[in-house]
Amino acid sequence: MTKEMVESTILEVLGTALKRDVSEYTMETVLEEINFQSIQLISFSALLEEKLGDAPNFRALMNMKQLKDVRDYIL
Repeated sequence: MTKEMVESTILEVLGTALKRDVSEYTMETVLEEINFQSIQLISFSALLEEKLGDAPNFRALMNMKQLKDVRDYIL
């Protein structure tokens, strides 16, 4: 899977997990600024696993700074 496909899927899954428009987010977005609730973060991880076959777990996501860290983990 290409970097662009992974990035697109991350943003798609993010929108699904948050149930809101994420068009303003990029791979540079700081995860803290997204204001995830715990259940949303768990859902985000599970949906990434389902769509991409790999994803950081909840604990790993808590230690990541930006969406690009999620991408880099998957790639």
